[in-house]
Amino acid sequence: MKRTGLAAPDGATAPFEAMVPPPLGWFSRPVAALWVRRELFRRVLVRDIESSFRGSALGLLWIVLIPLVMVVLYTFVFGVVMKSAWAAETTSPFEVPLIYFAGLAIAGFFLEVVNRAPNTIRAHQSYVKKVIFPLDLLGWMLVGTAGVKLLISFSLLAIFLSVVEGRVALEVLYVPVLVAPLAVLLLGIAWILCAIGTYVRDLGQAIGKAALEPLAHGGKVYEIGGPQVMSMVELHRVVLELTGQDSDVVELPDAVGNWLSKFGWLPGAPLTRDQWLMLQRDNVPARGAPGLEAFGIRPTPLAAVGHEWLGRFHSGGKFAGRRIHLTATN
Repeated sequence: MKRTGLAAPDGATAPFEAMVPPPLGWFSRPVAALWVRRELFRRVLVRDIESSFRGSALGLLWIVLIPLVMVVLYTFVFGVVMKSAWAAETTSPFEVPLIYFAGLAIAGFFLEVVNRAPNTIRAHQSYVKKVIFPLDLLGWMLVGTAGVKLLISFSLLAIFLSVVEGRVALEVLYVPVLVAPLAVLLLGIAWILCAIGTYVRDLGQAIGKAALEPLAHGGKVYEIGGPQVMSMVELHRVVLELTGQDSDVVELPDAVGNWLSKFGWLPGAPLTRDQWLMLQRDNVPARGAPGLEAFGIRPTPLAAVGHEWLGRFHSGGKFAGRRIHLTATN
């Protein structure tokens, strides 16, 4: 079986065997990839958890103290002071605040992943630029870190339930089974947001504000776009300028593009049929639709970030010897 080297974050090389297609197809491929890179994942996960509390006086002890304080606080406020009730019958007034705490722990699990995902790759640029690193592990890392905190929260919840009810709360053992589907969903969301947030910084700010203000933004649809509306020809000219290329841009009538796309199945074809079909519809936010402005965010213009995205193709950049081939129909 073929073996290859994988550079770990600390510069060490973690060899792993090339994967054999898993028996369940692509459904189990992410899990199979995680198992192959399990040692690297363990290192990345531990480092991420430690970095969350690095520099604080108590260090990793906060990962236990924070949920512990929350459990005690909720129990005292909602159980002793407010004597909150629940729709279903409860055996003790202290059960209600623990129910609140359980719901907030699940919500915190979701919000942590969604809030961190858009900025994760940018926060780990060294993994992209300096080492050979499987970026899909960053999604697992986000879910894993949030999962560890959720595990600690429910462990404390089980202890408090045992004290309140005078018995061992075995029902907590069902939590991993119930949370597993949510974790799978969050993993997919994390991968999508990591990819988008790498190039769209404004998205991370919008997601963070939407998550912190669910009553104001919940149930609404926002169309995120930049401050400029450009045609494909204009966009290509900007790309050529940012990369220092002097290629000519030839505008083709739509009829010519339609004819060329019919030969898109040929090797090296300048335009595929799918590309031509996508070019028939404008990829811009609908007029009057709420966007970044609804979050108080000013959209970032292309000129402010274009050099960062395409600077590696400019003279002296990493891919200076390569030329970008662009095709568009007018």
